[in-house]
Amino acid sequence: MRLYLFISLVFISLFSTIVNAQTFKDSSLVKVSGIIVGSDSVTPISYVNIINKRTNKGTISDTTGFFSISILQTDTIFFSSLSFEKKPFYLTDTLCLASYFFKVIMNDKNYKLAVIDVYALSKQSQFRYDFVHLDLPEHLYGKKIYIQGIPHYDGPRDLDAPLIGSPISYFYSRFSKREKSKRKLKQLEKQDAINKIIDSKYNKEIVSNLTGLKEEKLNEFMKFCDFDNQYLLKNKEYDIYIKIMQNYKKFKSKTRTKEK
Repeated sequence: MRLYLFISLVFISLFSTIVNAQTFKDSSLVKVSGIIVGSDSVTPISYVNIINKRTNKGTISDTTGFFSISILQTDTIFFSSLSFEKKPFYLTDTLCLASYFFKVIMNDKNYKLAVIDVYALSKQSQFRYDFVHLDLPEHLYGKKIYIQGIPHYDGPRDLDAPLIGSPISYFYSRFSKREKSKRKLKQLEKQDAINKIIDSKYNKEIVSNLTGLKEEKLNEFMKFCDFDNQYLLKNKEYDIYIKIMQNYKKFKSKTRTKEK
């Protein structure tokens, strides 16, 4: 009986010691540091995120790939960085030191991107207008520019200028109804092309998508912007959209002031 009691006491004592040792091991902090390199085992990786899964907190590596973090023996940490595969890390049960130094190797991650088509924002009519109204340096004004391999062009002919020819041809081109109708048609076609360019850059649908305004508020805001045609023709879509958003901030501020 005494022998059985003695063996029981010894067993309980050993079990208590093991449990206490395990609890201490699990709750004590371990300092983990090291250097993070690429798949070649040489090139250091800067600014890698090191996150503790349990606390969701962590640190980042410096410019040389060095890192340092304190974790529990049972914690798992993750290394992640753009263009590299995410890498988990944890300490084995056999390790019992207070600090460790590791070399962490991260493998490259390949991204498969879908094929896309890229188109320029400017339309052909917009390109023609921008080319004709190109702002040249001051020292080039009034001078003819010749580019080798490109036929010389003196600019569009003035529709109202008289044609060189006989007096009959001159009076016919100036005063006949048919020629007047042709000139009027040319002017209308030119204006129609300009209106199409303006409408492609600035219309209610575009402004509504940028600001979220609808109906009366949209009309009120576009009246507030008051862009003239010359401004819309001269500037690119991006510049116009930036100006719209700047005006929208002023418009909202003005509207709030009125409501107060």
